[in-house]
Amino acid sequence: MKKTRALIERFLYSAAYPFLFSIYFVLRMYEPNAHGIPPKDLIRPLLISVLVTTAFFLLFLRLVRRPQTAALMTCVLILAFYLYSLAYAVLPLRKYMPSRTFAILWGLTAILLVVLLAWRLRVQPNRDMIAGINLMAFILLMFPIVQLSVNAVTWILIPPPKVSHAIDRDLLYPTIPPVNSFRIVFNTYFGTHLPLLEDINYFSDRYKRYDFSVIPNDCTP
Repeated sequence: MKKTRALIERFLYSAAYPFLFSIYFVLRMYEPNAHGIPPKDLIRPLLISVLVTTAFFLLFLRLVRRPQTAALMTCVLILAFYLYSLAYAVLPLRKYMPSRTFAILWGLTAILLVVLLAWRLRVQPNRDMIAGINLMAFILLMFPIVQLSVNAVTWILIPPPKVSHAIDRDLLYPTIPPVNSFRIVFNTYFGTHLPLLEDINYFSDRYKRYDFSVIPNDCTP
């Protein structure tokens, strides 16, 4: 019991949280799309995220010589990178400035916070704060892990249905737009007779959903 408590305390007071966050954000993006992405495709982004986090941590540790301060500095960069799109969507500033300007301001703010942490935290940060951050990172990490585990068990117990026919590869030509892909699927599996439309791709920003612009259809396999 004492050994278990000691291990828990060692984890809570460690500098593990930037690494937990770096794993969490990758798993969070992968989990909703796990049904269509092979698990092996998860390894590369996961490794890149962890290795970049390790590189920043070692760099800051060499500069400030304090593990917890280096971990906080690294954590700021990790959160700034992964939460950029959410901040741009939530903050009202997006109505008054282009995304490029916001990205520059967001990056400069993160760098300023890193410099302030290096300057102000000349002693070890509060242990209770570190324990709270580690606990929060661990709990967040459990959400995608549990969901991925549930998906894996469901996939094993309830395999996807098999169909007796497949789509002819020749129908899915390289420059096919999404609207025609869906029409081919409906015609093949549901017996509809939907005609194919003109090969034009449209794009609209999620904040201006009906402001469509034409995307050049020059894709090659």
